[in-house]
Amino acid sequence: MSLETQVAELVTSAKKLVSEIAGKMAGIDKKVNEATAAVPATIRGLADQSFYIDAVSGDDTNAGTDTSPLKTSAEAARRAVQGGNVNLYFRQQQVHEAEFFMATGRIFVSSWGGLDTTVEANRAKLRARHMVDGSGEHRLYGIGVRVGQIFFIRVSVMCDNEALETGRVRDSQSSFIQYADSSISVILSDCDINMKTASFTTSYSGYSGRDLYLSKCTIRKLPDAMPGTRCNLLKPLNSSSNTYRLDVYACTLENIPGGWGEIMPAKKTDDINVLTNVAF
Repeated sequence: MSLETQVAELVTSAKKLVSEIAGKMAGIDKKVNEATAAVPATIRGLADQSFYIDAVSGDDTNAGTDTSPLKTSAEAARRAVQGGNVNLYFRQQQVHEAEFFMATGRIFVSSWGGLDTTVEANRAKLRARHMVDGSGEHRLYGIGVRVGQIFFIRVSVMCDNEALETGRVRDSQSSFIQYADSSISVILSDCDINMKTASFTTSYSGYSGRDLYLSKCTIRKLPDAMPGTRCNLLKPLNSSSNTYRLDVYACTLENIPGGWGEIMPAKKTDDINVLTNVAF
């Protein structure tokens, strides 16, 4: 074979190789572009997650969708991405052990199932998880966030864990809202809060602050509710005056003869520790 022929064949092979590489590179570029284009949608999905919870027929190995719901909100907490919005949909007309905590983010809690949730009986009923620690103290683990906001829409909050009627209760974990040394906002719309053995939320002056916004809610003490500050909307954990905000629209108090002053921390004489639109 002549040198010219060898050179021609080498050139042909080189061109073929270049063509094959170009084809593979085009395929790689296409896949990279597709993956890159999918990143914003993936990030948006992680920044706004939704979990559906069915305490009766759900399973914590499920996807957490409305057609494949979880069984517990604790499993949703394990899957949630910190810093984003998390929507918790609890199946209507069920009692749920509601345990969910985030370091930072916004939590939206509502009933799910298609029934009219303006009717109280149709709402999901949420109760904090109860446990007894190694020292024999009772504790509650409900819904909470260290930095952020919690929204409740048309659910029933049950602060009536029977186990708290006896024994020692750890003050910092004696409410439905999990305590955190921080300032958070809790917003409730068309909800009912039912207190018998525990408070809705707690605060510790100098360490934490609570802003409460309530619209068209019913707050009630159940029959035989425990006396004193055990059943407060906001329970103070120390004797210093708590600073807080209470913003109320069209709410009803039931079995609370002392009005808002019975279920909120005391005001100072000049009211400088409270920002509110209700008189008490």
